[in-house]
Amino acid sequence: MITLEQFSIIHMKMALATGNSQQEQAICNEHGISMEQWLADKAHYYAKMSDPADGGKTAMAMSSAAMNNMHSIKIPAQENKLPHDFHANNIQIYLNENQVQMVEFLTGKQHEHVVLQHFPKEDPNDEFMMNYVKGRAHISICDASYNIYGGVSNVELSSKSIKFIFDAEGAERMQCTSVTVTYDISGKKYKHLKSIILHMYKNLVNVSNENDNEVYTIGNNTYDLRWENFNNDGNIAIRPNLANLKSSGHYPIVVLPAFRKGVVGDPVQEKKLFDAMVEALLNVLESDMESVMAFHLETNELYRLFIYTHLDQAKFMADINEALVYLPQLPLEFDGGDDSPWNNYTEVMKDYMTFK
Repeated sequence: MITLEQFSIIHMKMALATGNSQQEQAICNEHGISMEQWLADKAHYYAKMSDPADGGKTAMAMSSAAMNNMHSIKIPAQENKLPHDFHANNIQIYLNENQVQMVEFLTGKQHEHVVLQHFPKEDPNDEFMMNYVKGRAHISICDASYNIYGGVSNVELSSKSIKFIFDAEGAERMQCTSVTVTYDISGKKYKHLKSIILHMYKNLVNVSNENDNEVYTIGNNTYDLRWENFNNDGNIAIRPNLANLKSSGHYPIVVLPAFRKGVVGDPVQEKKLFDAMVEALLNVLESDMESVMAFHLETNELYRLFIYTHLDQAKFMADINEALVYLPQLPLEFDGGDDSPWNNYTEVMKDYMTFK
């Protein structure tokens, strides 16, 4: 059986191989073990880390070993593919099964990718997370052997491209000073991408100053998603130009999240949190226009959202979870059901036309 230190090193390399079976086999060969032995030893150490009687000792020892060896870990590369600029024809933004935020810039070619990983919430009891990761995003470029936590001094972001500029440690690790990825994406997906990159890299991001009139063309469809505000026994924000979405029949279900007032405490902070929640929901739910927020209103007791969708409950709630992962726990309740004719929207539109 391999030692715990050996396991921590191999485990990190396997994670960086991102499921590439040839690279995983190369890692086993490098350490003189078979794939069968690796899987057996992995099961052994996972069982120990899950055993309450172990008291977290194995997990802490593994994290410590990983930190001590992090800078020397590289996985065997199948070919010498240095990081380089490229055009991505596929951008995937998702929260994986381990609640890690992922952004993938892909071409379909094995050695052309940029993969970003970020932990939205840190576990204060995880030594590796607190002492090494320290909230930094992980970046892997072109070949999984070119990777680092942090290593980025600046990110230049626009609706057409993203450029990662590396600091001294990152440049040494990546064997280049920067990598630029160009792409063609809709304005809605760009807003989603921008929100996640800002969460990952915060004040390191320089965002290009571009106009957004909230009218988007996706495929053959145009979506006028501009907001108007009015008051009718409560403050209401509505998108009055959704006739084409309403008549499409593509959004038969309405979901009614309610944000209860008085739970957060300070009304000013509560309103800021609600606004941040709305922005996060718009970025994720509308990235591919699978759902659309039609209006929201404020009463003395709550803020209520009206979101139309065609997704089933499991997929919709997974999107909600992804949208809110960077926010603290919110005082939310959910209701909803069938509203194929958009009756809720129609009634509020009548009020809007009266007050217009």
